[in-house]
Formats: sequence, structure tokens, C-alpha cells
Amino acid sequence: MNLRAFVATMCGAGVACVQLAIAQNAQEVRQPVAQPRQVQGQVQVQQQPGAANGQRPAWHDADHALASCVAIGNQEEIAISKFAEKKAKNSDVKEFCQMAEKDHQSFLKKLERFAPEATRQGFLMEDRRQAQSERAGVQRAGGTAEEPARIQQTAQQQPAAQPGAQPARVQPGTQQPGQVQQFGQPAPQGHIDMLQIHKELAEQCLTDTKEELGKKDSKEFDECFMGLQLAKHHEMKDKLIVFQRHTSPELKQLLAEGQQTTEKHLKKAEEIMKSLKDSSDKSSSKK
Repeated sequence: MNLRAFVATMCGAGVACVQLAIAQNAQEVRQPVAQPRQVQGQVQVQQQPGAANGQRPAWHDADHALASCVAIGNQEEIAISKFAEKKAKNSDVKEFCQMAEKDHQSFLKKLERFAPEATRQGFLMEDRRQAQSERAGVQRAGGTAEEPARIQQTAQQQPAAQPGAQPARVQPGTQQPGQVQQFGQPAPQGHIDMLQIHKELAEQCLTDTKEELGKKDSKEFDECFMGLQLAKHHEMKDKLIVFQRHTSPELKQLLAEGQQTTEKHLKKAEEIMKSLKDSSDKSSSKK
């Protein structure tokens, strides 16, 4: 598979993730935002549904869903950066991986209060598998490894589904207005948990990406990885731009910060990609 075909394949999976993220916002979580109304010369804001009963206003649900989608993308980026750092040969590519991992970890911490489940360490199944593999390798070498307690807790709270098992159904109407459905909880009858599917898609994309990248060696790996980063960061930039239109002012400001970081990563990825291409062209001309 050449570079163009590889990036197209990985980017196609990313587009599917974005579409499902927006579907979650539109179908499961998003409620109409209160519109200002004119009352005796003064502008008043209509009360959000459920606010009178002490329940979460509607925008809290939208914030939770959209922040969770962004967090899942950050989790995926951290995992693939860790993987690539070990396999990359080019020093600039390795430095990019380190920068991406650091910046995405920092952004996850800022998203934690909006999406506490999706920002946990070891949230993605593929990430937990990697941690378990590394721990087993240390033990085989005669050493010991301490796994973070949060990863252990996540694994206990989210056991692997048994093949053919059917999730328990929640009776319609049992979920209160304004209540946010947590990851891993069964969806009400007649509904689908798009956030859970978005999470599983990220895990599948991560698995397939590692498998494809794992087939590449040396310079080909570096070029394919940076091409993938260009595609993924363009996708994340577009996601952040759209999501800012549908969130509270507080989360909107945070997503705007994330957009700036994404654009910084994009610029760096473009520079590295150009450098790799120039190096490849020089090598070809000498032959």
C-alpha cells in the first residue's frame, strides 16, 4: 500500500468517526438552546428544560457529548503517538510524537470536568491492551511494573463484552430529562448509544492503524505516519470548528484553545512531511 492509499484509508475511518460524533449531538443529546425573548422592553432568557427542578440545563448534555467526542480523539492520538515514537527513525518524527503526546495529555486534563469518563487514562481498550502488554514484558524480564490505579479501575468497570451477549434494556421513560447517560450504560429501548459506538470506532481505527503502520519500515513508516497526522489533525480542526457552534461559552473557549494547538501541530507536520519528501527526492536522484 503506497502513502496516498494508506492516508486515504485511515482518513476515511476518521470521517466516519466525525459523522457519528455529530449524529450523537443531533439525535441523542442535543436539545434546543433557549432563545431570548422580549418582555416589556427587556431581553430575558427562557429557562432551560428541567432547570426549575434542579436538573442539568440542556447545554450541559451537549457539552458532555461533544467534549467526550473530542476527548476520544485525543486519547487515540496519544496512543498512536506512543506507538510511533518507538518505531520512527527520523528524529523530527520522534520529537513530533513527544510533542503530540504532551499537548494531548494536557488538553485531556482540561476536558476532564466536561467529560470525566472519556478523559481517564486507559479509557480506550487498545490503550489498556498496550499497558498490559508492556507490563507482561517487564515481568518476563524479571522486573516489576506498577500499573496506574486508574487503568485498573477502568478495566474493572468496563469488562469485555461476551460474544453474542445482549445488553440489558432500560425501560422507556426511566432516564430523567437532562440526565447524562454514562459510558457503558445500556441505552433506552429504541435508542443507540452513539458515544459508545464512537469509542469503539476509535479503538478499531487505532487497532487497524497500528497494524498497517507496523508493516512499514524505516523511511516508509515515517512518511506514512506523518501523512496520517496531517489527515487526522485536519479532521480534528474541522471537528473543533463545528463543535464550537453548539457548546456553552465555557467549553467553546476551551475548544478554541484546542483549535490553536491543532493548527500548531498541523504546521509542524507539514514542515516534517516536506523535509521527508525532500530527503526522499535527493536519495532517488542519486540512484
